[in-house]
Amino acid sequence: MKMGIIAPDGTFKEMPIYKIGEMASQAATVAEKNKDYKAKLAEYRRDITRFNPEIEFIINELGFMIYDPLLKGKDEVLFSNGERHFIASTAFVQKEGFDRKSIKSEAGFPILTDANMHYSNVLDENKMIKGIIDERGYLDFTPVKKLNALAEIILMDKLFTDVFIAEDYMNNKDKYKNALDYVTSKDNTLAIRKEEDGKYNLQYVSDNNEVISSFLKRLEDEGKISDQELVVQADTSLM
Repeated sequence: MKMGIIAPDGTFKEMPIYKIGEMASQAATVAEKNKDYKAKLAEYRRDITRFNPEIEFIINELGFMIYDPLLKGKDEVLFSNGERHFIASTAFVQKEGFDRKSIKSEAGFPILTDANMHYSNVLDENKMIKGIIDERGYLDFTPVKKLNALAEIILMDKLFTDVFIAEDYMNNKDKYKNALDYVTSKDNTLAIRKEEDGKYNLQYVSDNNEVISSFLKRLEDEGKISDQELVVQADTSLM
């Protein structure tokens, strides 16, 4: 399977998908020699704690594109117009006169700052409507409108930095119906949705650490766990 990254000058560098985080760190270190980029990178590192700030920096500020970011075997890339990320065919981004910053669309997803992604490292169910919880905290679905789209963002973040997840997903992705199904099959990860009756619908596996287990026990003790099925829309709206 072809994997790699397209540099701002259009050259393609093939690499395992889990090496992208390492490459981003190296590219960010080089860019940091420019005082303007150094200040901007500092902002990314300050504002992004849940996702990888260096990857976000090279995509949004430098214009790198990640080839086949969800390992679908498709000729497509993840790129940014400087404000939002999109997934599009390589033919689209390689058209003559293509200017990523000229793309005007509310599709895709925003820069992955903690604020943009409604991230909280405190598990307070009273502030949860629909989202994904893991041992690092809670992410709300609001920025992308669908749980599976949120799961895809979480999955990409892991694929770009974690060799175990990358190899596991490559070998087993056909066993799962979508990204949410895969993400919530892992320990300490669950999808949550608040129902009209105030109870919470959950999709999760049983192996959870103390943080997640304590959260689940609190919901159970307070009678807040719903027995309704969590319905997930497969459409990702990531463009």
